[in-house]
Amino acid sequence: MNKNNNKLFDKGDEPIQGAEVNAEQAYKKAKTNGEGIAFLTGLPKYNPTDITLKTESLEDPFWEPSLKGNSIVPRPGHVEILDIPVVVTGEIDGTLLIENKTGEKTRLKHMPVQLVDKSGQVIQETKSEYDGFYLFMKVPPGDYFVRLDPAYEANLGGGEIVTHSGPNRGRWNRGRRFRSCF
Repeated sequence: MNKNNNKLFDKGDEPIQGAEVNAEQAYKKAKTNGEGIAFLTGLPKYNPTDITLKTESLEDPFWEPSLKGNSIVPRPGHVEILDIPVVVTGEIDGTLLIENKTGEKTRLKHMPVQLVDKSGQVIQETKSEYDGFYLFMKVPPGDYFVRLDPAYEANLGGGEIVTHSGPNRGRWNRGRRFRSCF
């Protein structure tokens, strides 16, 4: 378990036992031992294969590899060593509303909503439901903000977009900011 989300196995991290590691194109798999090591044998030499972690084999549904996987080219007499960091993910949800000048609020349904990291990269996209509710699942630890897809925001014809969920309430005009601490 990569507790500090640095994508390295270092001090404080814990090995995960019983996770299934797959060599996709070679149709081989192995489970990690108590030290978090899986040894894939019998891989065809010089044939590239993707190495992935089967998320369904992890004991917690909120655990997720922070890297999608790696490709290797097996060679005789050589052992490839790969780390597959796993982090605890969480969820971010809320409700979209638009508030007009008189303070009247209307739920925004079926609107494209984006989860954006601090560098401005869109991490996930979803659509709000019929009641304005939106949900981002399997969000890795980090700093994020939620925004309406910029292409749609201009078409709303004025008003201020508001999002709220329990104690997390805020005006949307600068984006809704979250720090995920799972």
